[in-house]
This record gives sequence, structure tokens and C-alpha cells, in this order.
Amino acid sequence: MRLGLFIAVLTLCFAAKAQTQLDTLEGWWTMQDGQHYFEDNELIKVKFVGEEVWGMEDYYAAMVPQLGLPLQVIIIAVKKEDFLEVYTLNPSPEGCDN
Repeated sequence: MRLGLFIAVLTLCFAAKAQTQLDTLEGWWTMQDGQHYFEDNELIKVKFVGEEVWGMEDYYAAMVPQLGLPLQVIIIAVKKEDFLEVYTLNPSPEGCDN
């Protein structure tokens, strides 16, 4: 009984882990009223997660004069209910396809 319960819990943990798939997306990064957004086919709020994306407000402010608005970027993120958890963000070297 205990072994069966342990296996069930372990299976659920692996299933939950498998559902958080990281995606690489190309689109536009904008900011309005202190909230960051990513836009591809729709506008979605962004939450930065991890050390690689700390201080994005300063980075955004520095990049806008150089590249203009909106910034074309490539991100690695996980889609949550109403926002993206962004783990990496890099300027798109060739622009976005559209």
C-alpha cells in the first residue's frame, strides 16, 4: 500500500514537471505603466524569473534609444494562465518574422 502511494506521488511529480515546457518565442517586448509585455499574435504580461533577467527595467531603458520601439526579442519562457514567465531575453539579431 505504501509503495503504491509512493509510486503514485512520484508519478504525479514527474507529470507536473513535464507540463512546464520551456518555449523559445520571437516577438516584441514593450513596457507600459511599469508592466512588461511580450507581443507575438497577442499581448501578454511578462514576469521575469531567474538571475539572467534581473534588472530588465534598466536594460529596457538602455536598449530603446539604440533600437527603437518596440524591441524585437527572442525569449525562453513558460506560458502560465495570464502571463509568461521569462527565463532569458535577447535582442533578435535579424528582427522578427511577420
